[in-house]
Amino acid sequence: MRGIVSLSFFVFVLMLPFLSTAVGHAQESPKSGVGTSVFIRGDCNDDGRITISDSMTLVGYLLRGGAQVNCRNACDTNRDDDVDIADVVYHLDYLFRAGPGSPVDDRPVAIEDETSFVTHAAAGSVGELPRVPEDIGTRITLEAMTISSATGSPRILDWTDAIDGYELFVCESRELTFELAEAVSSFGFQVFEPATEESLRVTLFEEDFESGLERWVGPSEDPWHPERPSGEHYGVVVVDPIEGDKALTFTRTVGGVDAMTREAQRSRTGAYRLTFDYLGTKLPESVADDHGGFVGYTNGLPGEERIWKAGTPAEHPDVELHLPDLDEWRTVSFDFFYGDDVHLMLEDFGGSGGVPGDAYFDNIRLEAISPCANPDEPLVDSVFEVTLLSGEDVVEVHLFRPADDVRGFFGVWSDELFDRVTVRKIEGGTDVELFGGFVVGGRPRPVECVLQRSDHSVSCRTFNSCQSD
Repeated sequence: MRGIVSLSFFVFVLMLPFLSTAVGHAQESPKSGVGTSVFIRGDCNDDGRITISDSMTLVGYLLRGGAQVNCRNACDTNRDDDVDIADVVYHLDYLFRAGPGSPVDDRPVAIEDETSFVTHAAAGSVGELPRVPEDIGTRITLEAMTISSATGSPRILDWTDAIDGYELFVCESRELTFELAEAVSSFGFQVFEPATEESLRVTLFEEDFESGLERWVGPSEDPWHPERPSGEHYGVVVVDPIEGDKALTFTRTVGGVDAMTREAQRSRTGAYRLTFDYLGTKLPESVADDHGGFVGYTNGLPGEERIWKAGTPAEHPDVELHLPDLDEWRTVSFDFFYGDDVHLMLEDFGGSGGVPGDAYFDNIRLEAISPCANPDEPLVDSVFEVTLLSGEDVVEVHLFRPADDVRGFFGVWSDELFDRVTVRKIEGGTDVELFGGFVVGGRPRPVECVLQRSDHSVSCRTFNSCQSD
């Protein structure tokens, strides 16, 4: 109560110089002030700072019949869409009592660059994109721009396969150029810079065979073994001969394809990592180091493409990775690129020197990963320089630093038209960034910027107008 009385008294003292000319409450006057393109809530006198002078200006506005202010929205400090004595109290509360734990949710903050802004969504892995500020522009497809890279190769993702809206996956590139079909005055894009490769890694499929084979199916038709019923395979779950849990082996050797994952998986980057445990254990009839375990993928059940990636024997022409038959479990992992649905394939190959029951699989994991050449290298914070050009002439230059693992939107506009934009990395390594949600258009409506107390990030939002009185 003591604080409330003191604050109320302070408001009264501020009002004293104006009481002789007070006319009740503020009267609306014609809009004659010069509105600002970017306003700071709380900066009522439009001097770029938030001080007691703004409180004085606000009191004068209220008690002198609506004295002119450049931007009425800036004086609405409590965001209730009205300007009254409550805004004076709120403003003073912000100035003198807005320490830690203050009920003030948004603290206004000045910004240095009045023609660009960044908004952030919640932190975390790739997911929901931040809201694009109103009127920054309209969506533009990648096909509507000519995209080039000074170094490296940007990987353009199909819109339907894009990572939650990010269409451009950039690996090892320090500069991108976007040639626009026509001159515009605003340009914006979504951006995501992962802090680690783990931010982009997604587990698509895992199998330890402890719950049976419900997620596995045989081929719908088998020209190599026409007697096999549609959908059946020769895989069985048995007791692991070494570790005692459960694992997969086969009751028959085949050629072509045997057990496949029932559900299709798809990496939105087109890049995959497959990890599994393999055991080749010698039986009396087995040929050493040629037990026949094979691993691959197909785009159907089976699809038109059947790609074997690992298997025995070592000299088999269709596999890149040899599976060792060493009478002990070995963990095997490899990366691959594929632009279609993926069904994993496992079999005990009939063309090998193995026999049924001498090849085992367990702990299978399929992940979507970064398509960059070295996805496990540490990723480095980046600073980007965004240059707007008209022909060869520089219109404006802006800097921004994407927050790690935070989905952001960068928007920029200019009073001068431009038809080319370069995004150049001036700090940071040649790691991975995701871009998407490109927009172009005219100059957006006025924007206000506030500092969120919860995470200290600056966020901006647009308004239909910056009201002047």
